[in-house]
Amino acid sequence: MVVEAYKHKKFIDSSTGKKTDLMIYKDVNPTKKAATKQFKANLAQSDKVAKTLSGDKLTAYLTEQNQKNADYAQKKWQTMNNSLIVHSNKLAPVTKSKLTFNK
Repeated sequence: MVVEAYKHKKFIDSSTGKKTDLMIYKDVNPTKKAATKQFKANLAQSDKVAKTLSGDKLTAYLTEQNQKNADYAQKKWQTMNNSLIVHSNKLAPVTKSKLTFNK
């Protein structure tokens, strides 16, 4: 039987045998919510400033704000991905293969 783990909020941690939260609820969704909240705040602030600018100054300002948001998002998602990798390795540790290709 195939189980689609992403549809369940809890699953069994193979290393402990205990129920644990699915990573999307524990790591992904909170990161997404925090980033969305920060982007909305940044947008509201930059819109206020942008209304006072025009021409090249406006272009430069908006480019700068865009880069700040991109840097923030990249840092936030890299941190989350690192956490997911560590958590995944704990759930399914990499083991040395016992396969050999000797004749």
